Amino acid sequence: MKTLASCVPRRAVLDGTADFVVNLADLPRLDETEAREFLDSNVLTSGMELLLRQAFARMGGEKSSSGIYKLSESMGGGKTQSMIVAGILARYPKLADMMGFHSALPKGKPELVASFTGRSTDQKVWVSIGKQLGVDFPSDRAPSETEWRDVLKNRTALILLDELAFYLVHAASQGKKEDGTRAATLAGIALTTLFGAVRDYKECGRCVIVIADLQKDWEQGADELGKILRSNETLGGTMQSVNNEMSKGAQSIAPVDNQRDELYAILRKRLFKLSITHILRAE
Repeated sequence: MKTLASCVPRRAVLDGTADFVVNLADLPRLDETEAREFLDSNVLTSGMELLLRQAFARMGGEKSSSGIYKLSESMGGGKTQSMIVAGILARYPKLADMMGFHSALPKGKPELVASFTGRSTDQKVWVSIGKQLGVDFPSDRAPSETEWRDVLKNRTALILLDELAFYLVHAASQGKKEDGTRAATLAGIALTTLFGAVRDYKECGRCVIVIADLQKDWEQGADELGKILRSNETLGGTMQSVNNEMSKGAQSIAPVDNQRDELYAILRKRLFKLSITHILRAE
């Protein structure tokens, strides 16, 4: 007996509307129907499951050695996807049944979900995150660790941060050199104090930050970023400081394991919706 598996392409692939570049800025606007559609084309990789299980366990009150999860993937695959999935499950917990977890996802339900992508260059990162957390931080200075702590104190929060290297470079390019340097420095301070608050204060024990590895962002845009960093030593120092602070006590997770053919599975599921098996009998 021989089997032949044929697949039905997704409608978005056939009509040319498929967008394989997901953007964290879309997360707040996803309704439940769109969230279901997104998850239907998602593959639960081993790294994604590890991230979700540990992050939701911490938000559920289980003791955790880390509140910061650094997503590292040299090919750029899976980081933003994993963040969007985390945000969807935070907003729509019942959709976890679509994911195929090996065991039930811990029942951590954040009351606050904040997301920021560095492509949103019209916003200051600490101001944007602060508004989503319910506070108006001044735009001309960075919040301290204690200010972040007071906002997050005894609350359950999920904070998703993507493409920060691009954001810092863009901030540094604004206006005169000294203006850009100040903007990037303020952003760097705001991020490092946020990391410190979640990592070091027990009052923030139910808070989770998921962030894309800045070092990998630099490697992916090495030529362009390298040119900018060589012309602005202060920016280079700011980026390194943010990266170092982010890495303190953070758990590094690779969303996609290429040794397990997970990338192939992702591409297959993004392209095809259903699998139909036809049985061909050998004569």
